[in-house]
This record gives sequence, C-alpha cells and structure tokens, in this order.
Amino acid sequence: MPKHLPVLSTKVAKRPDALRDWNPIVEVPSLERVRELSGDCGQCAYQWCGTSVLSPHAGTGGCAIGTQWGPIHGLICQGDLRAAYALLRRTQPFGRLMPSCNAECEANCSLRQNHRYPVGIQSVEFGLAEWAWQQGLVKPRRLGPRHGKKVLVVGGGLAGMTAAHELIADGYGVTVVEADALFGLVVTAVPDFKHSKAAAADYAAILREEGVDFRVGQRVGTGTFSVDKIFREYDGAVIAIGAHLVSPLRGVSGADASWVISAHEFLAKQNLERRSAGVHRNPHDVQNLDTAIVVGAGWTADDTIRTLQRLRPKLRIVQVIRRPMPDINEPPPLWPVRPVYTRRLLTEHDGLSELHWDSVVAKIEGSVERGRVYLKTNDGSEGPMFEGRVKVFYALGFDGATRHGLFEQLRPFGLQLTEYGTIAVRRFFQTTIESFPVTAGGDCATGMEDYARAIATGREAAFGLAMLLRGETRIVSLAYPELCM
Repeated sequence: MPKHLPVLSTKVAKRPDALRDWNPIVEVPSLERVRELSGDCGQCAYQWCGTSVLSPHAGTGGCAIGTQWGPIHGLICQGDLRAAYALLRRTQPFGRLMPSCNAECEANCSLRQNHRYPVGIQSVEFGLAEWAWQQGLVKPRRLGPRHGKKVLVVGGGLAGMTAAHELIADGYGVTVVEADALFGLVVTAVPDFKHSKAAAADYAAILREEGVDFRVGQRVGTGTFSVDKIFREYDGAVIAIGAHLVSPLRGVSGADASWVISAHEFLAKQNLERRSAGVHRNPHDVQNLDTAIVVGAGWTADDTIRTLQRLRPKLRIVQVIRRPMPDINEPPPLWPVRPVYTRRLLTEHDGLSELHWDSVVAKIEGSVERGRVYLKTNDGSEGPMFEGRVKVFYALGFDGATRHGLFEQLRPFGLQLTEYGTIAVRRFFQTTIESFPVTAGGDCATGMEDYARAIATGREAAFGLAMLLRGETRIVSLAYPELCM
C-alpha cells in the first residue's frame, strides 16, 4: 500500500500518541490547501462529482446531495470564499460534520475514473465550512413569510435535521421529536476522535434560533405526541427515525454467545459514557481481553477498531472482511478500502494485528474466559483459529427500522413496510398512509445509507411533504427537478 495517499487530503495528526487521543485528530485544512485542491478541479469539464444518485439523469452518481462543485471551486479560485460557502450551504447545511461522509464525489471524480488519485473534495468542503464558521458566516437565515401550516419531524438524525432545515425556511412551523440526541448516530455512535460533537450542537442552536421547536428525550406515539394528537394538531409529518435493527452475525454456530457483541452497541455505550461522565469506562471489559475480532468493513468497523486501540493500545485486533482484497494499486476510494486507508493515515500505524480479506467467521465456541473463533474463506477453505479471552464485535449494518411502537400505531392507518423492513414510499417519498400527509426519509425509508444520502433523502422527504400540503415549494428536489420553483 502506498506510503502517501493524497486522496484523503485532509491533514491528519500523525504522531505516536494518536491512539491515546480521544479528541478530534483530523486537522482542518488551511485556506491555502483548500485553494490548492480547488485549483486541481478548475479545468475539469466533466462535473461527475456533483451528479446526484437521486437525479433522474444520474449514471453511477457522485455527491448524493447534488453539490455543484464546479462553480464552488471556481469561486474559491477567484478568491470569493463567501460566495463559495453560500453556494455550498444551499445543499450542505452541516459541512463541519464532513469527516463522517463517504465522499462519493471523490469516487466519481474524473481523475479517479482515469485511475489516478481524485481531488480531495471532502477536504475542500470541511475546510470551507470551518472557515465560514470562524468568520461568523454560519448564522440564522432570514426566513420568508409564514403561511401557518405546522409539521412534525419524527427523528432528529441527519435526515430529520435536514428536513427541519428545509421546512422552516419554506414557511412551516416545525417541531422535531428526538428520543436521544439531536443529529442521531453522528453524536451517539460516531467517536469523538472522528469529529467535534460541538459542531452538531452549534448547528442545532442555529435551527433553534430560526424557530425549530426541539423536543429531545420524547417519543412519538406516547404521551404528548400520541398519533391521534398529531393528526389533530399538525398538518403533516416527516418520519426520519433511522434504522435500529442491527444485522446479526447470521449462520454462525455460537453467535448467540454473550461475548459476541454488536459494534453499534459497543460504540453507543462508549459515547454515552463520554457524554455523561467525560471519560471512557470500558463497558465491555476490553482490558481483560487477549484478542478482539471485528467483523465488517465499513465505518462502524473502522470506528470500533480505533476505539479499541484507545482503550487498550496493545490489544490484539483482528479484522475480518468478507470481500476479496481489492487491487491496492487502484486509487481509492474503493469500498471497502477507504476506511482502511483512512485509519492508516490517521495514525502512524493502523493498530491491526491481522486483516483477513475474503473471509468469514465459521464457528464460535467456548466461553469468554476461553473462547475459540474459527475463520474460513469464502470458498470454504479452513482459516485460522483464535483462542483465549476473545470477544467478537460485528458491524454488519442494519436490517431496517424498528417495527414496534410508532409503526404498530400507524399500521391501522395504512403504513406499510417493504420486504427489507424499510418504510414503503411512493412519489414524493410519501408513505402509504392515505388519510394524513406523511413522508419518510433517511435510513428508515431507504435502508442503511451514508452521511450524504441521509441528508439528500431528508431533503426529498421535506420537498414531498411541502408538495402534498401546498402543491408548491422553494425546496430544491434532485429527484423531481422539473417541479422546482
């Protein structure tokens, strides 16, 4: 693997103590670096990076949000950073949370298509957003006239916060109900060293100043927000509750053992400790382990590995990835290479003892004090066995939205789920409820998505609700551009 990987051009703190640092270790790109990267895009004639997968004209797709990087890079090169940020904010209201993005724009960069390293667009966005915040440009917007309609957004994750951001600007009274923390998994599951949680609080404070009413720690379907009361007091609703049914380690004998743990649960408990007590108390007793086996290739697996490294720097960590090993001579981001590259850039070494591509867990047996975990390759060949005080952390995504509580109360009104456990949606992201305008966005409607697609579908759900309620809207839709004002 190359020693220098310019695809992840965000500067990182490469130092021996990085694995012991719980604070954000990604440095904000300087304006000089932002201008340099924008200059690399200045003569590109393709603009594939800004082609949203939601667009009816999209091919493989680039930025799910549809950010028009060509004009933004042009403004940066001209020195008009204020105008560049104003254009960025139209599609990306939460740019300081960019370290959580998969950067599909870079995957679709024309340089990447020609087997070269793509431009670090993610770094441009992160650096520009941080600069704008420091300059005081990120402040409550001047909103247009109110038309009196009230809507409820169920879920305050990325999709729900995006829907609130769009609807409050379109003249609606907006209430957001969130059971845990605003911005959802970005706060509750993404580790502190990945990005500052203060940025999420800052964005929430701006929306609150704009008039969004946040009800945190409450659930729709009970108490103040019963379904009957919602139908009486609101004109419509957006459901954006995410996906919470964690995909288990299927087809593996012994996978129900107490020492086989959901990586999502592990990270959530770590972050809860950090939020409540300011420390990491190691709720899964990692200090007594010989080996930690992380199953999965995505960002959750990557975050789990880096969290385990910090809890116990000398712990033996093994990552198991089902996919065959990609060609490392191909420039990233190729999924699932990007998290591996990221981890190796963020620290002087990635801390892994072993990484097994093209492999799965075959069998688990024994106890937490003396467990045995057997691997095999995808063709059935026998792999290595790990024995001793072992724990398995599986990070295999989600099976869909929670299918009780609110869902059960909405079923009599016609709410339907797909075979994949997500909310069935139609034109305008409208649910199958006929008697009341309800749209759905984010993971609960589309399945497990990344940062950019959560924002994109949250915006589409807001657009759809506005169209259902008034037949017109200033919200920009990528899925229905012909209907935009």
